[in-house]
Amino acid sequence: MARTFEDWWNTIPEDLRNKVRNGDEQNKPLLNQINFIWDYLIGL
Repeated sequence: MARTFEDWWNTIPEDLRNKVRNGDEQNKPLLNQINFIWDYLIGL
């Protein structure tokens, strides 16, 4: 069985997770584009 994103994400140290996610909500156009691509790929 494949690992879920949450399983994988929890293997990343918390300080690095916070650093990576810092400010991503402030860039709504990019976040929307990433979400659109993600939804498209899941729907294939």
